[in-house]
Amino acid sequence: MADLNFALYYPSMEFHNIDWLKGMLLFWDGIRRIVPKSYTPKDSDEVKPFLEAEIIKSIDPREDAAKIADEFRNKLENQYSAAALSFVERPEDHERYYRIHPDKVDSRLRDLLSAKEISKATKDWLNVSEELGRYYMLYLANSIAESRGLAKITDSKEAWAASTYFDYEGEIDPDTPFEENNHVITLMLRDFIPANIQAIPAKSVLSFRETHRDERRRFIESIKDYITKISKINDPQIIEDAVNEYKKDVEDSIKKFRESLRSLKFTSLTGIKAIAFPLSTSVVNWLGVWDYKYQVIGTTVAGIALGLLTSYKEYKGKKKALIKECDYSYVYFLENTFDNWHYNGGPLNYHLYRQIEEFIND
Repeated sequence: MADLNFALYYPSMEFHNIDWLKGMLLFWDGIRRIVPKSYTPKDSDEVKPFLEAEIIKSIDPREDAAKIADEFRNKLENQYSAAALSFVERPEDHERYYRIHPDKVDSRLRDLLSAKEISKATKDWLNVSEELGRYYMLYLANSIAESRGLAKITDSKEAWAASTYFDYEGEIDPDTPFEENNHVITLMLRDFIPANIQAIPAKSVLSFRETHRDERRRFIESIKDYITKISKINDPQIIEDAVNEYKKDVEDSIKKFRESLRSLKFTSLTGIKAIAFPLSTSVVNWLGVWDYKYQVIGTTVAGIALGLLTSYKEYKGKKKALIKECDYSYVYFLENTFDNWHYNGGPLNYHLYRQIEEFIND
């Protein structure tokens, strides 16, 4: 299994966008999701062929929830400072509650939530404050993914922002001058999903997966290899050459993957994926971009870009621990342009930066 590429879908138990799911299954070997054994997901008929083929499987979270209960409570009270993780002492201050299946929360943590007056129990669900409930689930997803060597995939930019915060142990600090921190960089790729994915039946997706196994695996592996190599560079004199040299393999893998998609008779290509990875302060100046935009590093056709996302503190020599082969969180969109985002007029990378900044400060 070491040469396979599996991903954990988060934060939901059901797939709400079948087109997005089919797009992901064009290249991931398998997708896992967090579903207690006592719960039956309300899957649409379009999802069932992938379940029957055992490409999509569930992970019961009870053991993981027990393992992280004390850790999450300690970090919530003593380490994490993000505004989104703040307790609200009075239940009447909550406009909305977030439902969590009881099997996803250890009893010790339920007691904590109840003691803080932010949890209500029903027969089948826990109702927790919306913000805290969502982010607990993301913390659980991060733990499950890391312990099983799974990448993380989502279609939610808010969930991706919180997952990135947890990846860096809460040490992200977008307000600190960049000279004092190391940095989180976004690698973005576009145009790798058929624009007519809605019209492509599940049986065609399954057939494609078997026929073009090598192309889709190389597509994933080249990206992991690229960010792992770039993350380890600390020499500002070689970073530009390295970025351009290593990207050739990514460009080639994208080209071959797109060629393989012709068997699906696509009309055009769409899709963006973004992944965050650490980069040293000593080399990040090469980007020359400090307004949270991006620069294209591949050819325009290849659609590869890098952008500054945020900063993280250099703490206790943990940089090496941040560079893990599988512990990355991808966010995917069905759009096909980096610029077609309108949060305060900024492009996609600025949009993602604002999600992280708001999670921490608002």
